[in-house]
Amino acid sequence: MIAIGIWSLLAYQWTEQNDCELVESYGLVLSHGTPDPWEMCGD
Repeated sequence: MIAIGIWSLLAYQWTEQNDCELVESYGLVLSHGTPDPWEMCGD
């Protein structure tokens, strides 16, 4: 349960910081981890 919460928090960071769709953000967390300011959704 805690892992889902952390995953959701990181996905939310992708949506806020990099203007990604929420569904896409969950995949980006798995493939890239936390977002960097210069990373975009398609990178």
